Amino acid sequence: MLRLIFALISFLIFGFVLAMDMSPVIFFDLQSILLVGVMPVTLALVHHTPLDIIKAFRKSLSGERLDSEEAFKSQEVLVSVRLITIGMGVLGCLIGFVKMLANMSDPKSIGPAMAVCLLTCFYAVILSELLLGPLICRLRCSVESSAKSDTQVKVASITLISIPAVILSFMTLMHALP
Repeated sequence: MLRLIFALISFLIFGFVLAMDMSPVIFFDLQSILLVGVMPVTLALVHHTPLDIIKAFRKSLSGERLDSEEAFKSQEVLVSVRLITIGMGVLGCLIGFVKMLANMSDPKSIGPAMAVCLLTCFYAVILSELLLGPLICRLRCSVESSAKSDTQVKVASITLISIPAVILSFMTLMHALP
């Protein structure tokens, strides 16, 4: 119960920070939501059954002790969803970046394309690090096992690759603008 209260407080503070200086409506973009919110679910269904995905979320939220096999399977499902989410964020960033560079002659089209570029990264970080990351951590903590999987290495390598890619594309954009 205490965890739920602190999670709620954290999300309220986050929402307050978003709404402080401007309308939070500017943080909603349908293209970005579809790329980062819907695509990871559909692509996860390519790799896992809907029942496996639902079980993984339920087990991570339940807080009960799991045997190592159950926890590992659920962890693998959530890690794959997390990796897909990060990948979709990077893909959305690249799509927005290409759309922006393709229409540099029209200043009015730069803003929406840049919104797709930045908001897909924003959504991917929110979903992968503030939602899926803690759920994966809860699964790891729910079982007493000293065996370390390479899922941590995969997530770390994808994150380390995606962050410089986003920074590089943003710097290129800033350089290209007059």
